[in-house]
Amino acid sequence: MRRSLQFFDQQGVAVHKVHARPSTNFEARDVLIANLRHADQSEGISVTAAEAPEPLGEAAGIPELRERWAAMTDTHQFFGMIKALNLPRLDALEMVGEDYAFQLDHAAVAKLFEEAAASELPLMAFVGNHGCIQIHAGPVKTIKTMGPRLNVMDDTFHLHLRLDQIAAVWAVRKPTADGHVTSVEVYDAQRADHPVLRQAPEGHDERCPADHCRVTAALCPNPRCLSSAMSLSFKRFSAAGAIVALASLPATAQELHPFADSSRLVSIGGSLTEIIYALGEEGKLIARDQTATYPEAAVALPDVGYMRQLAPEGVLSVSPSALLVIEGSGPPEALEVLSHAGVEYQTVPESFSHEGILVKVRAVGQALGVPDKAEAPATEIDTALKAVKQRTADITTRKRVLFVLSAEGGKIRASGTGTAADGIIAPAGAVNAIEEYSGYKALTEEAIIEAAPDVILMMDRGGDHSASNADLIANPAIALTEAGRNHAIIRLDGAYLLGFGPRTAEAVSDLVDALYGE
Repeated sequence: MRRSLQFFDQQGVAVHKVHARPSTNFEARDVLIANLRHADQSEGISVTAAEAPEPLGEAAGIPELRERWAAMTDTHQFFGMIKALNLPRLDALEMVGEDYAFQLDHAAVAKLFEEAAASELPLMAFVGNHGCIQIHAGPVKTIKTMGPRLNVMDDTFHLHLRLDQIAAVWAVRKPTADGHVTSVEVYDAQRADHPVLRQAPEGHDERCPADHCRVTAALCPNPRCLSSAMSLSFKRFSAAGAIVALASLPATAQELHPFADSSRLVSIGGSLTEIIYALGEEGKLIARDQTATYPEAAVALPDVGYMRQLAPEGVLSVSPSALLVIEGSGPPEALEVLSHAGVEYQTVPESFSHEGILVKVRAVGQALGVPDKAEAPATEIDTALKAVKQRTADITTRKRVLFVLSAEGGKIRASGTGTAADGIIAPAGAVNAIEEYSGYKALTEEAIIEAAPDVILMMDRGGDHSASNADLIANPAIALTEAGRNHAIIRLDGAYLLGFGPRTAEAVSDLVDALYGE
């Protein structure tokens, strides 16, 4: 007997099934089912008729489509573009012209899997329908064709692709800041428009590694393919099948553009939320992430999770029309799923510097379609930061500051260069005591003594990562430093100190006061 959990949409159409295996923890499975069991266990269920899709308004013409297409700097801008132009995805491909999209032979589908299996290239496969998306990351090994189905029969990945239901295969070129990216898209006869793209492992370079280029050339003999940065993806539309990518660029924001619809905005990153309030655009916000703790009004908004551990379900639960994220949010797979679920998102670049704050303020204004409103707060922040800098200009002996992120188990984890902590120390007229490495690392006792801090700086927070002043001073290495001997420990709110947003000038000023006196 095979046991499974099966999921259906409101029309009674199956969208997902999870089978039990011999290795399944059936005790835990039974507890889960008992907790989720619906009170109504009658045999009949009620379903609702599917709503007819809303008719599109006036669609854009070819010149406007080509102009916007050519202006793309990131592949993720594609979804917002076709939405703003009222164009179904396949219509856009057919209209834009062969320099950006052209059809391939249907044999490219099977060829991709065969070549990928033969060369052991890692893929990310997005298999989706209107109600569910599943993702596989890694190589494919066992490819078997049985009748009309191409089957991937690996231990960690099963895929059954109906080759006979493929109606069209397209090569699509999208401009990015790092060159063109080419994908292979598969459509069924219904021209259904439920795109789910691909995402390679974080940090993977899409610019055509040798093995990827060889597979690309086999699938896409058109010379245009070989002259650009390459990735291959298969997109599932209705029954057509799967989506597979050989590579992809992480989302970055070189230039932001106005969202097609920012009326239901979710902000990921505490500084972005603060900036939205500073611009007076908080009426568009419907949710925020855990790092957004200021202003107080923002805390009342629904919390969709921590910025680096987002779950698509949490974000989609508030029905957003737009997602504004700070660079470094993720994981990338979650952002990719959100994008393919129809949520336009843009990434605001993060830089822990005076200029970086101004860039963020103006980027948020641009994304929300109010660039003029961003100029006043940007100017105020610029003036305030310059004024703080003047306060410390005449300091000749600058204090050495050790920023301690955590002290769990007596192990001191401190900031090197390239961090928000490093970025806040310099404008306060001080010097980061750790310059030998970047990021945050645990320090040996020898490293602490060699750093010779005059002051220890920490975020004012509780929980497991916190440490009392007494615990820090009791550390044998810290006790031997000037900071330890003088009990010189400064604590400031983390979001205030390290947010690099509208309040940073105040935070720097407070840090100057704590370091050198008012």
